[in-house]
Amino acid sequence: MFSVPLWEADAADQSDPSWSKRSRLFVHAVVCPMANVLIGLGSNLGSREENLRTALDLLQQTPGIDLRAVSRWIPTRPVGGPAAQPDFLNGAALLRTSLSPEHLLQRVQEIELQLGRVRAERWGPRPLDLDILLYEQLVVESPRLRIPHPAMAWRRFVLEPAAQVAGWMPHPEIGWTVRELFEHLRLAFPYVAITGPYPSLNRRLAQQVAQQTGAELVCVPGWLKVGLRMLAEKAKEFPIPSKQRSFLSPDSSDDGSWTTNMGGMPLGLAQNRGDCAYLEDAPWEEFAQPTQLAQDILQWLQVLIERLPSYQYRRASDGWVVSDFWLPQWLAEAAALLGPALPETDRRLWETLAKWIALPKLLVCLERQGDGNPGHPISDPQYLGGKYKPLGWQGPILRIRLARGIWPPRLSRAAAEVQTAMQAMQ
Repeated sequence: MFSVPLWEADAADQSDPSWSKRSRLFVHAVVCPMANVLIGLGSNLGSREENLRTALDLLQQTPGIDLRAVSRWIPTRPVGGPAAQPDFLNGAALLRTSLSPEHLLQRVQEIELQLGRVRAERWGPRPLDLDILLYEQLVVESPRLRIPHPAMAWRRFVLEPAAQVAGWMPHPEIGWTVRELFEHLRLAFPYVAITGPYPSLNRRLAQQVAQQTGAELVCVPGWLKVGLRMLAEKAKEFPIPSKQRSFLSPDSSDDGSWTTNMGGMPLGLAQNRGDCAYLEDAPWEEFAQPTQLAQDILQWLQVLIERLPSYQYRRASDGWVVSDFWLPQWLAEAAALLGPALPETDRRLWETLAKWIALPKLLVCLERQGDGNPGHPISDPQYLGGKYKPLGWQGPILRIRLARGIWPPRLSRAAAEVQTAMQAMQ
């Protein structure tokens, strides 16, 4: 549909006498319709505003491109990349074009090179950065091009100017408009949830992010993970490693079978379940009783309402929260394990309480490359097009894939990716 841009049809018109004006219009209207395209612009080297205005002039002079609207220029601090680089000047432009996405990419890269762009360092300083954010409702994935832009949904310096010129344009994968995405970043609770088919990786990543950013860490209580695991394995006894002193200890099993760190278990929950000595001496069979598990989850939800209240807007200055779970997915998996033992009244109560818990500003989905098996009893991931699909989430999502066998160093890089995304949302 977009394989023959208008300017190529004009070139054919000059070389082929039989090419008529009527045929050229047919190509323009049917083969290459004018598409709405959202472009992001940025510069932090040289004369920033002059660089951006020159880029817009070059785009407007390109056959097949009609510049329709330009946002105000917004100064922003650099996100990621080397330290001490100059501040950026960012903006957005709405185009109408008959160029295909590939030809448009080629053109914007030519303009970047013409104005001195050198791709030497990721997130490094540059005289000009042009990104194709949206191209109508197309979803394009190729080694050279990704549309929609994979990071636009959580970058405030992108969404703020974009909402000025194309707030009505919908994100084809998320379904929200550009303005809705911007309002989400502006108003949502500063909370990042980490999910994926490997709970141990989720926990380790959440711990690293919290340590690096100073965020408050919220994890699934250890005894809930143990109880659900025991229930899944239908075991009467559960071996306890010698290093495991208490469910309040920061230690955990090396394979991530359960976690013991809740970022400091809430005192109210500790009082409800008993002190450390009680947890050490308790018969392990109690933690696999479905009725008791359902009550424990209910108490945990009540604690989460205090720590992640949906009814209270938390300013960025109040600090971030990071969790090692995506609550709807986790509750669905727990309910599946409890099965008929979970009363319908309890299930409805879970759903009611979950509505009082804030939605994350960003959901991070951690995956391992080349492995479709979650390898954990309480995880039943849904895959869509080879990607893990978190249950019930349609908002901004950051997907991070780790290569198997070398994931510890990759996990540190993943933590840096999440930290950069958190900075970009502010």
